[in-house]
Amino acid sequence: MMQYQIIRKQLCREKTIRFFVFGDYELLCRLYGISGASGKHCCLFCTIDSKSMAVPQTVRGAYPERTLETLKSDLARFIEAGSNIKKAKLFHNVISPHFFNIPTSQVALPALHIDLGIFFKLFQMLKSSCHRLDERMAIELQQPLDTQAGTSYEEHLKRLEEATQYELDAEKQEGCTVAIQQHLTWLLLSQKLSQALAADLKYELNKALQKASTLKTQAQQLKTSKFKPEDGPCVKALNGILEEIGVHRQAYYSGTFVGNHVHKCLQVDNCRAFN
Repeated sequence: MMQYQIIRKQLCREKTIRFFVFGDYELLCRLYGISGASGKHCCLFCTIDSKSMAVPQTVRGAYPERTLETLKSDLARFIEAGSNIKKAKLFHNVISPHFFNIPTSQVALPALHIDLGIFFKLFQMLKSSCHRLDERMAIELQQPLDTQAGTSYEEHLKRLEEATQYELDAEKQEGCTVAIQQHLTWLLLSQKLSQALAADLKYELNKALQKASTLKTQAQQLKTSKFKPEDGPCVKALNGILEEIGVHRQAYYSGTFVGNHVHKCLQVDNCRAFN
């Protein structure tokens, strides 16, 4: 921090040095004292809430910009109210001091991570569509699915949709556990963790973990197909195309892609192969 302040005041050929911050979103949130991407006000650049993000800007309008001054103000109100992580959303999810006096206008977006995330979600949607087509083909070919007697295909899909919702809810609960763990870390480092607050946070953490586990169990029970997605002919064909163009997904990171994978997949000839 001291080195940053010294360099910031120096001149290079009569030019003022300006610093820019870059990194993945988790790092940026920590540097600016925001609880993380799972919070209600998770945007680093304005105070929009997570639900309003789904509304087009032309409809919802602009939200107040985050600045170093608003970060300080929100943090002061958060501390004055007792630093309760459960109420962080009332203070735009600011829970700790920012590290550097570098304005958010000088924060570089993690463009690569955003691109990889978008491509991964689109590919997962394509894979999910292929799996549903495999299920329909299995029914048409009268191959047995593990469904109850007399259950229609539409009811089967409804159960799958319900299972997907349970999984999304479980992900939200896991996001809450990450936020609580980050807050615990900050309190320990700043030596502000009282015994009562530690017990309260521990209770909330265990509660969120238990709820996430229950939701995952419910989702698994609703998924009644005997075959895995990778065993279906359409998904097999999709994975076969990836093998042909030399794309090997990351086995230890939920099958994510790296930058070179996306570059290969988006080549014109390869896009045609996916079609």
